[in-house]
Amino acid sequence: MILYMKTQPYHVVRTSKIHGRGVFAARPIRKDIRVLEYTGPIISEKEADEVGISTDKDGHSHTMLFQVSKKRVINGNEGGDARYVNHGCDPNCETEQDGDQIFIKSLRAIKKGEEERKEMSKFVREEMEEFRKDWSVVSRTEFEALEARVKELEQKLQ
Repeated sequence: MILYMKTQPYHVVRTSKIHGRGVFAARPIRKDIRVLEYTGPIISEKEADEVGISTDKDGHSHTMLFQVSKKRVINGNEGGDARYVNHGCDPNCETEQDGDQIFIKSLRAIKKGEEERKEMSKFVREEMEEFRKDWSVVSRTEFEALEARVKELEQKLQ
């Protein structure tokens, strides 16, 4: 039996098959654990518009912003590893807000080495554009990919 110290992190960031970089379980994670916090300075919606989209060395575009209220946004570009949690159709994590703090919380037990994924299925097509404007969906490229995936899933359900 392996015992982990409470100071050992739950996650590690590395290359993802989903998109760019991803967050992976560094050790087994139980259900309902706050795995990590989405951090960075809280900025205004206007400042978030100026931050815009960044592009990494591989040409992937990212917007590392998370809206905490109607006019306030966490700038993850200056934050920690939670900005690398990718969206997935079979999520094992969700976001949980506690005041101005946003946490990534496990929805179920996560095995060591498994990539942590937030839910994307809740982004219905009519709401996607509004979410993008509010910086809840990250970039135009990712928005278009999400929209295409929703259409694909809708076709499978018919």
